[in-house]
Amino acid sequence: MVPGKTLQNMPSRGETRRLRARIGLDMCSAARVPLDDRAAMTAARTISNRIQRQVMAYAGPSDGRRGRIIRGAADAAVGQFVAVVNHEPVVPGRVDGLFADLGSGVAAEGQPLDAMHAAFDVATHAARQLLAELVEGGSRDESAARLTHALLVYMDLLMEAVVAGYRREIRRRSSDPLHLRRRLVDLVLGGAQPAQVESIARRVGWPLSDRVVVLGTEVEIVEGGSPQLPPVALARLEGTRATVVVPVHAAAGVLDELKRLTRRSPVAFTWPVGIADAPSALAWVDRAQELYAEQCIPSGDEIDCSRYRFVLLARSDLRLLQHLREDLLRPLRALPERRRAVLTETLRTWLVAHDGQKEVAARLRVHPNTLDNRIKRLIDLFGPRLITDPDFGASVLLAVSGHGREPSQPAA
Repeated sequence: MVPGKTLQNMPSRGETRRLRARIGLDMCSAARVPLDDRAAMTAARTISNRIQRQVMAYAGPSDGRRGRIIRGAADAAVGQFVAVVNHEPVVPGRVDGLFADLGSGVAAEGQPLDAMHAAFDVATHAARQLLAELVEGGSRDESAARLTHALLVYMDLLMEAVVAGYRREIRRRSSDPLHLRRRLVDLVLGGAQPAQVESIARRVGWPLSDRVVVLGTEVEIVEGGSPQLPPVALARLEGTRATVVVPVHAAAGVLDELKRLTRRSPVAFTWPVGIADAPSALAWVDRAQELYAEQCIPSGDEIDCSRYRFVLLARSDLRLLQHLREDLLRPLRALPERRRAVLTETLRTWLVAHDGQKEVAARLRVHPNTLDNRIKRLIDLFGPRLITDPDFGASVLLAVSGHGREPSQPAA
């Protein structure tokens, strides 16, 4: 036990006198209107319940995390105010510290103080009503008015503590390298202004590059925290989901490191893009992994998005793609399932190929004569536009894009 620490946490009548002076109760007759402790604690519960009902940011069950924080703050604030009014000793700095921590928590979450101000408005209004009820049996003279004034000043002091804690955390985070790196990757992936990105990049020593690669995967979370990546990699970890931004020159090394840390999915990565295009690159990575899960991209330990640009483009608007498939692939739906699958794969391979018939036949592992027969059948089904109209051919290719997917038969 540390004697100094024990004394610091002891209730003090000197602290009560100091607070009475700060809120204007030291030279007034309000002392003749004592407040009942039990009624005050009931009032604290009423205040915390109203905050949760009226402030959306703090809504939730009363026994949840937010509910416990709000209830604890209301209990501490009301308890101290009642003690000060009743000339009872209070612990120096305990309530101020609690409310400063509330402000720090808001800053740590990256949120403004708007919700906290709204909560204080609700609490102040409720406290004034409840205070009037508590002193109903006493008097409605100058003493009651003084108590109301003291309450308003007291609430202002608590809000000052919140703001002080908020500013303290903002200052701390502005000099914390880990926070700055997390802030930097959020700015890059969020499409922030170049000047803002450059400013933080210089502060953390990240080698700002004209071209970057965005990578994404799921990683193993080991005891002790996040997976360790080279300093050149800006990483954002959300659960087991890792998103990484890296300059082009370091992309290959970071890719190898991420493949070592992968959990259930391959590492998807983009072709080099400018910093301003990083948000779009993130969307490509996310979509590539979704298509992998849907078996539209072959399995493996990595997904090179540059190899699947057409698939990503074709499946960027699923509703539009569905309408396209329903409209253009109608000729295939009347075929037996096995025949439909064969012609769909032939159509996809033939339309996307830029080499000769022999090469396409080899890719499909069929004889060139077999390929010729299939192509004739496809032209019969779709019409000569399939080979004479480039726009129509491209639209059909969009409709059959993606691996392992066929146009389904219409519902019965």
